[in-house]
Amino acid sequence: MSAKQHTSHVHRAPRSMRRSRWYLFLALALYGLQLTPLATGSALGAAAQPALVKCTFNYQAPFADGVLLVWGVNNWRLPDPSARPAGSKDDGYYAITPMQALGDHKYTTTITVTEGTWIDYAFHTTKPAETWDGEPWRQLGYHTKVNQDSQIDQYQPVVTQQIRYHMSEAGEVTLIWGINGWKPVPESFWPAGTTFVEDKLMYTQMAPAGDAFVTNVQVPAGTMIDYVFKITKLADGTVADIADANGNPERDYHTVAADRGSIEVQKSLAALQVSASTDEPKADYYTYAFWLIVGIGGVAAVAGAVIAVIIAFRGSSYSAEQKH
Repeated sequence: MSAKQHTSHVHRAPRSMRRSRWYLFLALALYGLQLTPLATGSALGAAAQPALVKCTFNYQAPFADGVLLVWGVNNWRLPDPSARPAGSKDDGYYAITPMQALGDHKYTTTITVTEGTWIDYAFHTTKPAETWDGEPWRQLGYHTKVNQDSQIDQYQPVVTQQIRYHMSEAGEVTLIWGINGWKPVPESFWPAGTTFVEDKLMYTQMAPAGDAFVTNVQVPAGTMIDYVFKITKLADGTVADIADANGNPERDYHTVAADRGSIEVQKSLAALQVSASTDEPKADYYTYAFWLIVGIGGVAAVAGAVIAVIIAFRGSSYSAEQKH
């Protein structure tokens, strides 16, 4: 045998060994094909679960002593209970979360939602007077899409509302007012010349300006301003005590605060005096009507009692006749 033939014979693997290697390779390939779908499925499953992200809301409300975050997700839908901070509740429509007071009229809360969620929200001030920043019942408010941990800082919108009172006969006019059911505003927002009287109403001395008496009040946007006017002196210097409570019966004045224009009220002294002079007769009519109703009721009661006695007496007489 030659050297070349000998070398070839030494490096050539037996046929059975070569066959075993192919079987091993084939088995490993098949095993790999089985693992690939499992690995792909696991990766897809992990990708199908959005990450959780936190959103912190900070709200500064100078008119508030208590604030609620009223919120929903993805077009005002109720969020899952697990996403709501401790102390939250709902009214069947929105999640309601008390915000934590930080001092200096600042409030905060943090909610956890899945990545990519739209958060719809509004702020509800509960004390000392109820005010809303947003109207969730009309699906009006703020909206933000959360893709990562984030922070939202907002400030309660405040407007300056001017009130002008026209009365040529007046020499001094006081504005008596409150907000949202005659509640006071914080003292730092009182107009100059304001005092707080025992009836818990704010009294603001109005300043003369041309043919009107004027004052500017600062309140949250959308707040209902409740007010009346009191004429304390006439133009000729005569001391007076005349109230303008918007007619008789008194309706008071009520205006929703907005950052536009001014409130213009035009009155005359004669009109107020006519209105005041009609108070007593109306009170008498109501008194007469009351006593008339009481009188008719009393007569009816007496008549009913008499009829009942007569019927009872006749019944007794009839029974006695039957016995005989």
